Amino acid sequence: MFHPTENCCSKKSVDVERVIRNLIDTPQLPDNNIYIVRRADLTPENKRVVARKVVIPRETAHFLVDYKSSDRQITIHIAHMCAWDPAEWLRTIDWQDDSNNSWQRLYGVIIGAMDISRLGCYVIDAEKGKIIRGDITPVSGDDDSYSAYTWGPELYAYQENPPSGRLENIYWSCLGAWEELLSEHSIDMYGKYKYRAIPVDEIRKLTQQGIKANVLRLHIAPIDSIVEGQNRLQIQDVYEFEAGYFGTSPQFVPIAGKEGSTDGYIVCTVYHEPDNDTETGKEIWIFDAKNLSGGAVCKLYHPQMNFGFTVHTTWMPKIARRTASYNVPVREDYQAVVSQQPQYIQELFNDWVYPQKEP
Repeated sequence: MFHPTENCCSKKSVDVERVIRNLIDTPQLPDNNIYIVRRADLTPENKRVVARKVVIPRETAHFLVDYKSSDRQITIHIAHMCAWDPAEWLRTIDWQDDSNNSWQRLYGVIIGAMDISRLGCYVIDAEKGKIIRGDITPVSGDDDSYSAYTWGPELYAYQENPPSGRLENIYWSCLGAWEELLSEHSIDMYGKYKYRAIPVDEIRKLTQQGIKANVLRLHIAPIDSIVEGQNRLQIQDVYEFEAGYFGTSPQFVPIAGKEGSTDGYIVCTVYHEPDNDTETGKEIWIFDAKNLSGGAVCKLYHPQMNFGFTVHTTWMPKIARRTASYNVPVREDYQAVVSQQPQYIQELFNDWVYPQKEP
């Protein structure tokens, strides 16, 4: 993310870019298509295989699948990015006039969600390509307000290889709703969203008020433990960050010798405005996976720790040398594109990327 200090483009070029963007930019497809193929059919002698299409209402960017299946059923866990595309970001052309803004524009940051996101769990008949059961988090909180915590789910964490073969608890980091991230372009794109839960005027009010970022734990109850009509999904634990803070890249770190889906720690990167204590505004927070609401048990900071926006993470029980023989030569893979880039990009690859990444 970055804050431009001056307008480097003419008004005419900005207007042209805005018109072109508005013509070619499209919203996310409102439904999510899943294609199921028999693993046994994927053999060298088979030239064609049958794919069964399943349509799950509401778009998504991330999904997980239970490790074990039974009765030819597949269980999928989904974060529905409702009226939102995490691949869209704020640009200088999103505002007609930048002279009276009360904050620095967060150019390059993900745009804000244009409706409340939902977390879902779906059981699918793999043979028929049909949804047997679908559960989804509610729109409102216990006080019947728009206080649900699922605004802008970004990334997830969970216990790897659960003994039960199914996901019992999934941890999600959620961006919340920030006035700084709302653009008129996204309002125009998603104004007529198919599955709208909250009116657009309410979205404007909520983002002006601000909905805090959080880290939450979603519990998925076993089907055989619930009664008819009961929702399998329940947000059982959540930590809300202070206004102006957000956490991302959650990672589940298990406690040695324990196998429970909450027996561990949630480690995430945290961003906020620089202050006297942490001049870079970049920290690493560690939570007890059983008690997110209790806050971080440890916060790590160093004046030389100044990382950019982080995404996916990987936890390993120990550091070891890479043993896999598979290797894609970096220069061979990238050079055709790099050679078309500005000189400073080519120098970056020639002086740092290639020497560091090639054997």
